Amino acid sequence: MVGLEGNVNDVIVDFGARKSKTKVYNIGNGYLLRSAANIAMESGAYMLNDPFGERFTTVAERNAYQALLNSMNVTISRISQYDQEEAYASAAFDVFEMDAGTVQLVVGGEYRKEIYDDQYDSLSEAGVVGGSAGNSAGGDRTVKSAYFETLIPLMDKLEMNIAGRYEKYSDYGNDFAPKVSFRYEPLDGLVLRASWGQGFRAPSLDVLTQKPASSNPTVQDFVLCDIQGIPTANCLSRQIRTEVVSNPALQSEQSTQYSLGLAYQPTDWLDFAVDYYNTSIEDTIRSIGLQTLINRQRSGDPIPAGLGIVRDPVTNEILESTTGFANDGTIDTSGLDFNFRTNFDFGEYGRLRQNLQISHVLEYANDGGRNLVRDPSVPRQRASLSHAYSIGDFDISFASNFIGKQFNNVTTAAGVTTRSGNIASYTTHDVQFTYNTGWNADITVGFQNVFAKEPQIGVSSAEGRNLDYSLYDAYGRISYVRYTQRF
Repeated sequence: MVGLEGNVNDVIVDFGARKSKTKVYNIGNGYLLRSAANIAMESGAYMLNDPFGERFTTVAERNAYQALLNSMNVTISRISQYDQEEAYASAAFDVFEMDAGTVQLVVGGEYRKEIYDDQYDSLSEAGVVGGSAGNSAGGDRTVKSAYFETLIPLMDKLEMNIAGRYEKYSDYGNDFAPKVSFRYEPLDGLVLRASWGQGFRAPSLDVLTQKPASSNPTVQDFVLCDIQGIPTANCLSRQIRTEVVSNPALQSEQSTQYSLGLAYQPTDWLDFAVDYYNTSIEDTIRSIGLQTLINRQRSGDPIPAGLGIVRDPVTNEILESTTGFANDGTIDTSGLDFNFRTNFDFGEYGRLRQNLQISHVLEYANDGGRNLVRDPSVPRQRASLSHAYSIGDFDISFASNFIGKQFNNVTTAAGVTTRSGNIASYTTHDVQFTYNTGWNADITVGFQNVFAKEPQIGVSSAEGRNLDYSLYDAYGRISYVRYTQRF
């Protein structure tokens, strides 16, 4: 990275260029060459009831059988590279004076080139490797952008901020995102704020360029279980072959949001903030997996064009399915965010800082449909509470993380949606100890999920893997030691 920053005739200028390159190598051993395995099984050379070849007794037979096993064993590879080149420039200056103060303006521009290459080995590309999923992708794009931001003091203690950003992509189009916000301080320590804006998120190169790939996700076919009268708790998981496709027709997702809130500091040891947000996202970019398709088919929720499930008209078994990324309609969500902070200074006995953050979702809906809050994967509340105590050269912190409960089953029949079952709330705790050395360095020892709390398994949102990875992880307790040296 090379850049310069300075003041030229009361204009603060900042310009430069940067270049980054990331390359990742992945090697996998012991994968099955499915095409060779099929031939061996059809010929009878490989038998599922004698996988180790115990029926062979002579050295020559055993050597020949080992050669057969070796012919079905392959090593796969994946080499991914992402290069980015960027140039940028900005200028900040005072525009003119108003009765309440000075109008300030920042303008700037950027140029960015992205090159992406994700190369799988030829056997994986051909789809003949068992236990492997994915396919090669690659492409490049250039992005040109310009932006501005201005601060306007409308009156004493009332400010307006106007900003906008324009981006032009070489591969799919252009977008513009404006924003207007207000900040009013009627009393010392009390701030009222409001904002309105629009945003966008462009589809990434891997999503646009990936070649078709076969996958064998483990799922629970709740639709088939319902038809057969099998309860959700007894619906068995199994692998079902599906085709994962790219979508070069993807467009950027567009959002419109507004928020209202206040922040107040009544004392020197307490401050809090409350904000209401309302966001609408159109043409949402989502990865739609097979379990999601099954769940939507079961609940009667919409399935994106180009993706879907084909079932046998007699048995209702899944014959084929197509999954991948799609512009998946509209998401409307609203909620309340709470933030409380305390700061106690005990002098020679140290200092204690606490922070409580709560997110309360009021609405989450797809395409103007029903409110999905408390459906599987959509808890109403999430919260975190942290305590940080410092004394001398030592810092001790303890944090609690909370995810609210959800219904486990959602079914729709004759236009009536029924929700039942329970996915319990989930709370984990983290602890960390830091020693601030005398040589401008820190030594830290910590534990995430220190009590090794396990999330509920076997839930309907688990994508056939027994655990809902969109909310939880399966790592258990994570221990770490970190050394930080500052120069």
